[in-house]
Amino acid sequence: MSELTINAQLRKNTGRSEAKRLRKTGSVPGVYYLHNDVNIPVTVNALEIRSLVFTKETNIVNLKMDDGTEHQCVVRDVQFDPVTDQPVHIDFMGIEAGEMIDIEVPIELVGVPEGIRMGGRLQQTLSRLSIRTVPSNIPSHVSVDISHLKIGESVHVSDFETGDYTITTDPEIPVAHVAMTRSVAEDEVTEAEAEVEEEAEPEVITKGKQEEEKE
Repeated sequence: MSELTINAQLRKNTGRSEAKRLRKTGSVPGVYYLHNDVNIPVTVNALEIRSLVFTKETNIVNLKMDDGTEHQCVVRDVQFDPVTDQPVHIDFMGIEAGEMIDIEVPIELVGVPEGIRMGGRLQQTLSRLSIRTVPSNIPSHVSVDISHLKIGESVHVSDFETGDYTITTDPEIPVAHVAMTRSVAEDEVTEAEAEVEEEAEPEVITKGKQEEEKE
């Protein structure tokens, strides 16, 4: 897992109007906290955190404050504008070496399902997995093989292999499945109807022959 250095400025003023002003200048308001300590309001550059926010990887953040202090942390939450999809607020959770933490990491689906080649459609229903581990063992992502999936089959949280961490997400929760598309369903119905017609046709012919024999 990589570590990114992000510069942050301590925020003296808070509130909606101040947050709105900051966003207009290309900054994103946020907070840094460690355990039950008081939240420290900060401001970060919107462009600088793009590689941190718009990624499928988990990163350790070295948050460099303008007062000279540095803090290791992870991104705990990001709020986005519903229209522009740009970050409007970010939470940094402080971490300490050797201390167990709960964190979510991205899920990576590996392979192309057999069901796709059969005309199915892959649907991912879970994108992040909750784990508990020490900071040094946080994986950038967790992977699961889906190449064996046929139409109607799924992979669940229980299918993930555990590493130097404990998975805390419910093991019964589905992660992804291959759904039957409308075209495949229609093809199956057509084939079934054809089979019915083929089975019924000999009966009609036989009946006709029997009537001819009686005459």
